[in-house]
This record gives sequence, structure tokens and C-alpha cells, in this order.
Amino acid sequence: RKAEAELAAAKAKAEAEIAAAEAALAAAKARAQADVDAENARLKAEEEAKKFAEEEAARLQREEEEAKIRAVQEAARKQQEEKEAAKKRAVEEAERMKSEEEARIIAEKEAKRTAHEEAARKEAEEQA
Repeated sequence: RKAEAELAAAKAKAEAEIAAAEAALAAAKARAQADVDAENARLKAEEEAKKFAEEEAARLQREEEEAKIRAVQEAARKQQEEKEAAKKRAVEEAERMKSEEEARIIAEKEAKRTAHEEAARKEAEEQA
């Protein structure tokens, strides 16, 4: 009987040690899995941050290129406006000069006509 009791006690002790070892193993596995999960989460966050930074850099580069294109287009538009304004001023100046020339020609013709009329009047007076 004593031997049976000792055997039962040894068996219970061994089972308790096995249970404790299994619990320790399960806890170690859980800790290891938590470490793996944490590392995976860290890597994923790092990858997402890198991807965001790359997308942001690409967006900023696009905006910079678009701003350069807009600046070139604006400069070209202003240059075209200045060119058109200069052309308009040149046309207006040419028209003004043409009008002045026409007025001068008319004045000359009027002066000649007046001179002819005056000469004809004097001739008529002399004959009379």
C-alpha cells in the first residue's frame, strides 16, 4: 500500500510538473508570438510610412512641375499680350501719321486753291 501511495504521489507530482512545463511552454509561445506580432506591426508601419513619404515626394514634385509649367505659360501669355499691345500701338501710330499726312495734303491743296483763286482775282482786277 505504501508503495502504491508513493507511486501515486510520484505520478501526481510528475503530472503537475508536466502541467507546469506545458503552461510555461504555452506562456513562452504566447510571448514569442506577441514579439513576432509586434515586429510585424512595426515593419508594416515602417513600410506604410515609407510609402506615404514616397507618395508625398512624388506629389510635391508633380506640383512643382505643374507650377513651372504654369509660370512658363503665364510668361508666354504676358509676352503675347505685350507683343499685341506693341502691334496695336504701332498701328495706331501709323494711322495717326497717315491722318496727319492726309491733313497736310488737304491743307496744301487748300492753300494752292486759295492761291490760284487769289491770282485769278488779281488778274481779273488788272484786266478790269
